[in-house]
Amino acid sequence: MFDNYFTQNLKNDETLVKIVHKHWANFLIPLAQAAVVTIIPFFLIFFLFSSVWGVIIFFAWVAFGLGYGVFQWLTWYFDSFIITSKRLIYIDQKSLFHRSVSEISVVSIQDVAYEIKGFLASAFNFGTLRISPASKTIMEVRGVEDPKVVQEIIYGLQEKMRTQNTMPKLK
Repeated sequence: MFDNYFTQNLKNDETLVKIVHKHWANFLIPLAQAAVVTIIPFFLIFFLFSSVWGVIIFFAWVAFGLGYGVFQWLTWYFDSFIITSKRLIYIDQKSLFHRSVSEISVVSIQDVAYEIKGFLASAFNFGTLRISPASKTIMEVRGVEDPKVVQEIIYGLQEKMRTQNTMPKLK
């Protein structure tokens, strides 16, 4: 679903390795908020259905709650980390019409570290991935599912580039 959105900026000589979305547990709080907002008017249904304006308010309230849930899902889904054969691309989807995109060449990566902190993160195995390039600020990706596997994929790409002599050897 929406695969073209994630692959539209690939260069001719690179291939998609993996698309990493935030772990679904990161969506639980916004989902609960949307559910509460959507359910509240059902507790007031007898009061609201006593007039035409009440019916309008009821349906507007439910539509707002459902719309808020869809908005939260889209923001969560499009917030992604794309691993290609040559680059790492992080799309930080802040809202529907606001995103921040950063990328790092696999060649320039010096270190990839991850942190799993807290009960939920430990129970569901998600955490923060920190990627340190040679000359720029650290790229930090939060909520990554199974960060150890993602770290191994990145190191595997680096090793593959080294064996193909397309990447300088680290000292």
